[in-house]
Amino acid sequence: MACVTVLDGIEIDESKELALVSAAKALSHPARIRILRILTRQKGCLNSDLVNELGLAQSTISYLLHC
Repeated sequence: MACVTVLDGIEIDESKELALVSAAKALSHPARIRILRILTRQKGCLNSDLVNELGLAQSTISYLLHC
């Protein structure tokens, strides 16, 4: 199996790549995926609700929400 060695004709859009990297980083922790799943089931919740549902420390939830 050979790797692609010719990149002629492939347009590189750095802004799109950076946006994808940012999105991937935002979702890189399994708890962040769980938080998103919880938030899509309801209109919103308090940090303490996430602590109770996920079993993580309040400081961990806060970190995951802000980074």
